[in-house]
Order: sequence, then C-alpha cells, then structure tokens
Amino acid sequence: MKILIAEDIPSHNKGEEALFLGLVESLKPLGATEIAMLSCNPLVDAKNYQGMANIIDARGITPAHLVDYTSAGRFGKYLNMLQFFFKYAAFGMLYKVLGRKALGIMTNSVWRAYCDADLVLMAHDNFFSPRYHGLLANFCHALGKKAVIYAGTTENPLFHSNKRFARALLKSSLEKLPLILLREEISRKNLGKLGMDISKPNIAVHTDLAFLVEPISREEANALLDKENIPRDRPIIGMTMTRRKLHFAYRHLPLEERYRKGTEAMTALVDYMTEKIGATVVFLPHSIGPTKMLDDRIIAEEIRSGAVNPARIFNIGTEYSVRQLKGMAGEFDMAVGARLHFIIDAVCKHVPSLLITHDGDARCHGIIGQMAGLEQWLYNVDNIEAGSLIALTQKLWDEKQAIKTYLESKVPVLKEDTYMHGKRLKLILK
Repeated sequence: MKILIAEDIPSHNKGEEALFLGLVESLKPLGATEIAMLSCNPLVDAKNYQGMANIIDARGITPAHLVDYTSAGRFGKYLNMLQFFFKYAAFGMLYKVLGRKALGIMTNSVWRAYCDADLVLMAHDNFFSPRYHGLLANFCHALGKKAVIYAGTTENPLFHSNKRFARALLKSSLEKLPLILLREEISRKNLGKLGMDISKPNIAVHTDLAFLVEPISREEANALLDKENIPRDRPIIGMTMTRRKLHFAYRHLPLEERYRKGTEAMTALVDYMTEKIGATVVFLPHSIGPTKMLDDRIIAEEIRSGAVNPARIFNIGTEYSVRQLKGMAGEFDMAVGARLHFIIDAVCKHVPSLLITHDGDARCHGIIGQMAGLEQWLYNVDNIEAGSLIALTQKLWDEKQAIKTYLESKVPVLKEDTYMHGKRLKLILK
C-alpha cells in the first residue's frame, strides 16, 4: 500500500521525529507499506528518515511558516496561504478534467505523489483549520483518494468561535473523511461543538504516537551521558525549555517582556534544583532550529549563564536522534520540561515528570493530563511565578517513588492503545 503523509514532519524537531517513528510503527497492522512524505526541509529529512520514507520536496507549495514559525509577517502568511490554495485548486480542477494527464501540465513531484497514493494521512499533530487541512480533505475527495486524520489534535480558535460560515466549511470538510483518529478527548469534544456526531465509530481517541518509539539500550544511553561528561555523584534532573512556550506567559505584556519574566522564573527553578535538591541539571535539545525561535540550546544557555551554579548545569549541544534522547531521558531521576515529547520520553521510561504548558493546550492537558493521568503534574505558564513552580517541583521530587510505581503499570496500557490507530485504519480500509 502506498501511503502519502501530506504534510511536513520536520526531523530537526525531535518531538516531530518521534511522531514520525511512532506513525511508522503504528502502521504495522496494515502489512507492507511504502511511505512518501511532503517536506519543507527535504535535504535534512531525507537524511534523517532514510530508508523509512520517500521525501518529496514541497517547498513553494506547503506554507513553510506553519512548521518553522518564521517571522513571515501577516502579509507573508496571507501570500503563502493564497499560493497554497491556488496551486491545489488548479491541480484539483485539472485532475477532474484530465485525470493523471494533468501531471503533464503541473509537473511538480508533489502532485505525482498524490496521484500515486492509495491512502493520504494528515494532521498527525495539529489540525490547522479549513485553510490548510480542510483544503487537503476537499482536495483528496476531489481526486478520489482516501484521506484520514491520523493521531491528530483539533484544537483551533474556530471550534469556539461564532463564525458560522467558517465553522460550516470546517464541518463539511471533516465529514468527507472516512476516519478521524485523535489523541485527546478534548479534540473529540471540539468536533462535537461543530455539530458532528462524535459517537460514530469512525471518530476515535487513542494514545500519542510517540509512545511507540523504541529507545536505545541503557548501556548506549549511559555511554552518551559519559561522552557529554555528565557527573553521576548527584541526582540528575533532565530539562527542556523553548522560547515559544514562554510567549504564552502574561499575554497582556509584549513578547520580550513575557520571555524575560518567564526566563527569570525558570532560572530560579534551576537554582532551587541545584542548591536545595542538590541535583545536576541537564538540558536536552529537542529542537535545534532551523530558526532561533526553535533552537532549544539558546534559551538553555541563557538560563545556565544566569544561574547561581552554572557548573552544575549541562547544556547538551549535540543533535541526537529521538531514540537516543529517549534512552538518555530514562537515566534521569526526574524530568521537567516544556517539550511534550520529552516528557513522553521520560514517562515511557517511568521517570517522574513535570510538564510546563499553558492553559488551553489540548495536547499537553489531553495526553499527559487526562490519558496518562498526570494532570496534577502540569504547570501552566500563563501567570508563571517562581514560587509556585518551585513548590510543585519539590512536591514531585518528594513523591517520585509513588509516581514511578504508577507509571510502571500505566505505560504498557498506553503503548498497547497506540497500536489502535493502525488497527482502526485497517478496518476502515477493509
């Protein structure tokens, strides 16, 4: 079966790489598959996904600002989306008239990938409203291609708005899909707000794909920590932080002020962990670019340089694979981070973890909070304050053994449920 992933899953972001590896693993119930994927960074993805997918260069067709958060500006974003819309609409109309002969007029390999596909997967992470995935749903319907939302999240302001036309367009787009697989109950409720019948069996919720990533062995993980000169004479607390997450703090303030106040609170937390808990703090980068906004190493270094005990803080700068990162996360005594899939890595290895998120983040609250049953170990940055963040971290440290025991029984259930994505897909295809 030829499967097209009709969106970018950028391998420079290790959370996205985890989703890709989990997606491939989850498709095993289908038997033999041949996977192609659109990419806005084809050279990097072709190297990192070698042997697992045929990477299709989608630059100039897929709106890059959706995945790399470049400062395209409002005009640039509108221009990107208009270009995206007209190219897809043009090929859709040509295909209706000419069939595969349309490839003789619009020769880009993206269109050939659609024509060759038996099945199209989309919204592996977030459903970007009618302007993007909604258009893809209608495009695939026009081409006569089966398309499904696969392990996605439907959180979008449109689900809560009173824009009737846009909501009707979104509902119409989603109802063309034979299967909608989600990873949080929050997302299913959002579909109900559109007026869709969420009791139907073709709308289902199962665990995030990253739970299926197989880590490297403990021996290999410890060898990497030794390579990075991580000392073992103290407890080790693993961390991830991202500049973009702190932009959700104090939303009435300018972005730079939000970032400054958030960074100060995170630095105070790191000082507490090194002084009061007596830990070594290790920052693992889950994204190294391609923009400064997406490079975890920059904010990690800012926190380390402002800390009281920088010698006890290690900012790993090497780009490791998601399997290596997951293995290293398993060797920590505790994990604190703003990257969802870093926390999933740690949880899978039964490491007590605190996820730094924001109010309204369906992914974090739905996956870690509700499905994993760890709601009390989520901290919203909306009004981030060092005292409350430190108190929750100390509570996590005090209860770490009970949490570890809980995760040892919970994680196998979550992993098994993740395979239901592929099993449901197989049933729909039959």
